[in-house]
Amino acid sequence: MVANMASVVEKVHLKDRNKTAFHCTCFSIPFILMNIHFLYRYWTVRHPHLIHLFSRPAFIVFLATTTLLAGALWYLLTLYGPSGEGRSVDILRSVYEQEYGIHVAKGWCVMDFADEVNGTRFAIILFTFDAVMIVSFTNALTLGALTYASIRDAKTISTHHRTLQFKLLIAVTAQTVVPLVFVYIPYFFSVTLPYFNIPAGGIGSVCMLMTACFPAWDAVIIISLMTDYREAILKMTMMRWKNKTAPLDANTAMIVSSVASY
Repeated sequence: MVANMASVVEKVHLKDRNKTAFHCTCFSIPFILMNIHFLYRYWTVRHPHLIHLFSRPAFIVFLATTTLLAGALWYLLTLYGPSGEGRSVDILRSVYEQEYGIHVAKGWCVMDFADEVNGTRFAIILFTFDAVMIVSFTNALTLGALTYASIRDAKTISTHHRTLQFKLLIAVTAQTVVPLVFVYIPYFFSVTLPYFNIPAGGIGSVCMLMTACFPAWDAVIIISLMTDYREAILKMTMMRWKNKTAPLDANTAMIVSSVASY
């Protein structure tokens, strides 16, 4: 990020705008999948007669197609929306080389909001990106709230089933918060702040680091929240600890025995 310019680029060997766009698209998919998960949780409590649709091939194809279309929209916007050449790219390439010591000739996706010719187009693309994220998050928030209200107000489910549904809702909510914190919020600020010419500080530098941490933290959250997973990890850890300490106990016993016999 430099002044009114926001950019993304791959610094690996395959420096290509297609790969850059594909990389960005991959991180837009989790929220779409989370919305599907929230829908499943909501139907489980509120409309259980609709759950069978998740086993129907036609509905599975519909969900897969919706996910792919949303990803394709993100890919096309990233690929054809930002600029890949020009004065703005030259400036960012120079700044990147000075800061990181790496020359990246190709693969740039740049939006220069101060560009007199393309500034308006870049602004429209930016707000489209933001709208997709906001709509996805709003859908997840709405389905989560409806699911919580349905679980709370349900009259025909047992206490055990209610507790289980609350646990599952908490788990899927946590899975939604993780990409929100590690992917969407850093991305939102790193791309949106340049439009208002607001210094983003180190957000741009840590954005990819936080994005890389997202998959690991997603697994940690689920393991921590789900009792069965948590107990399994503890059991595995205890077994490994016992296996490591067992030879020491045997050696100690042998030493005591030899001294006694002497």
